[in-house]
Amino acid sequence: MTVSIVIWSMRPKVEAACEFVRSSGGTAGIGKLGDAMAILTGKAGTVVSQGSDDNVQICLFAESAFHS
Repeated sequence: MTVSIVIWSMRPKVEAACEFVRSSGGTAGIGKLGDAMAILTGKAGTVVSQGSDDNVQICLFAESAFHS
């Protein structure tokens, strides 16, 4: 698996989320715990899910992606 991400601290999180999605067929969210509802509704964080062609799809919601 190859993941090219500018923010290297995100790489292990994205790789783990991709592996989870591949093995479970589920959806994974990456972000702050306080943003959990916004992540689940696609308004914050990063969401990793199964794409229509069996590839993993990564959606970055930039509105809050770079806030600490």
